Amino acid sequence: RIGSGAIIANRKFNQTPITLKTLDGQSQPSGLEFMGALLGAFVRVGANAVLSPGTVVYPHTWIGSGVVLHGTHA
Repeated sequence: RIGSGAIIANRKFNQTPITLKTLDGQSQPSGLEFMGALLGAFVRVGANAVLSPGTVVYPHTWIGSGVVLHGTHA
Protein backbone atom coordinates (compact mmCIF):
# COMPACT_ATOMS: atom_id res chain seq x y z
CA ARG A 1 0.00 0.00 0.00
CA ILE A 2 1.35 3.35 -1.05
CA GLY A 3 -0.25 6.50 0.36
CA SER A 4 -1.38 9.41 -1.77
CA GLY A 5 1.33 11.86 -2.74
CA ALA A 6 4.14 9.37 -2.06
CA ILE A 7 7.09 9.63 -4.44
CA ILE A 8 9.35 6.78 -5.48
CA ALA A 9 12.19 8.43 -7.39
CA ASN A 10 13.95 6.43 -10.10
CA ARG A 11 16.99 8.58 -10.95
CA LYS A 12 19.58 10.18 -8.71
CA PHE A 13 19.89 13.97 -8.85
CA ASN A 14 23.59 13.78 -9.82
CA GLN A 15 22.81 11.03 -12.40
CA THR A 16 25.43 8.60 -11.06
CA PRO A 17 24.83 4.82 -10.97
CA ILE A 18 22.55 3.58 -8.20
CA THR A 19 23.92 1.47 -5.34
CA LEU A 20 22.04 -0.76 -2.92
CA LYS A 21 22.98 -1.04 0.75
CA THR A 22 22.82 -4.34 2.62
CA LEU A 23 21.61 -4.57 6.22
CA ASP A 24 25.23 -4.54 7.42
CA GLY A 25 25.89 -1.25 5.58
CA GLN A 26 27.90 -2.52 2.60
CA SER A 27 27.24 -0.90 -0.78
CA GLN A 28 26.50 -3.06 -3.80
CA PRO A 29 26.39 -1.54 -7.29
CA SER A 30 23.10 -2.11 -9.11
CA GLY A 31 24.60 -1.47 -12.53
CA LEU A 32 21.57 0.69 -13.32
CA GLU A 33 21.14 4.38 -14.01
CA PHE A 34 17.37 4.22 -13.45
CA MET A 35 15.87 2.24 -10.55
CA GLY A 36 13.05 2.92 -8.13
CA ALA A 37 12.72 1.24 -4.73
CA LEU A 38 12.47 -2.43 -3.80
CA LEU A 39 9.46 -3.02 -1.55
CA GLY A 40 8.82 -6.32 0.21
CA ALA A 41 5.44 -7.95 0.77
CA PHE A 42 2.95 -6.16 3.03
CA VAL A 43 4.94 -2.89 3.09
CA ARG A 44 3.00 0.30 3.78
CA VAL A 45 4.24 3.71 2.69
CA GLY A 46 2.58 6.76 4.24
CA ALA A 47 1.24 9.78 2.38
CA ASN A 48 3.82 12.24 1.04
CA ALA A 49 6.77 9.94 1.83
CA VAL A 50 9.75 10.08 -0.56
CA LEU A 51 11.83 7.00 -1.36
CA SER A 52 15.17 7.67 -3.04
CA PRO A 53 16.45 5.51 -5.90
CA GLY A 54 17.75 2.15 -4.67
CA THR A 55 15.88 2.24 -1.35
CA VAL A 56 15.23 -1.28 -0.03
CA VAL A 57 12.29 -1.86 2.34
CA TYR A 58 11.97 -5.32 3.86
CA PRO A 59 8.61 -7.14 4.20
CA HIS A 60 6.10 -6.08 6.87
CA THR A 61 7.71 -2.63 7.31
CA TRP A 62 5.60 0.50 7.74
CA ILE A 63 6.97 3.85 6.55
CA GLY A 64 5.42 6.92 8.15
CA SER A 65 3.94 9.91 6.37
CA GLY A 66 6.18 12.70 5.15
CA VAL A 67 9.54 10.95 5.64
CA VAL A 68 12.45 10.91 3.19
CA LEU A 69 14.19 7.52 2.94
CA HIS A 70 17.35 6.15 1.41
CA GLY A 71 19.31 2.99 2.13
CA THR A 72 17.88 -0.22 3.62
CA HIS A 73 15.06 -0.50 6.14
CA ALA A 74 13.90 -3.61 7.97
